Amino acid sequence: MRAIDKPLPGDLVIRGRHDRTGPLVVTVYVITEWPDAERVIGGPYQSFSYALTRARLRSRDPSEHIWRDHAAANEAEQLEDVTSD
Repeated sequence: MRAIDKPLPGDLVIRGRHDRTGPLVVTVYVITEWPDAERVIGGPYQSFSYALTRARLRSRDPSEHIWRDHAAANEAEQLEDVTSD
């Protein structure tokens, strides 16, 4: 039985990142594999709902969980389990 209060290696994390390439600051969402927050494996996506759909398609095993990181830049992770609706 796995604990669902924190990610395990191989879980997917959807992170909101700011794109400052244009005149506006836009939040885009990327998918990483926990605990490696720097290696993006999916995205950028313009909406969280689309990123969640893509993460669910990438999930290889029913025991894997998908998390959303609500942290702002330079903050510690603030993870919410979004595996199911």
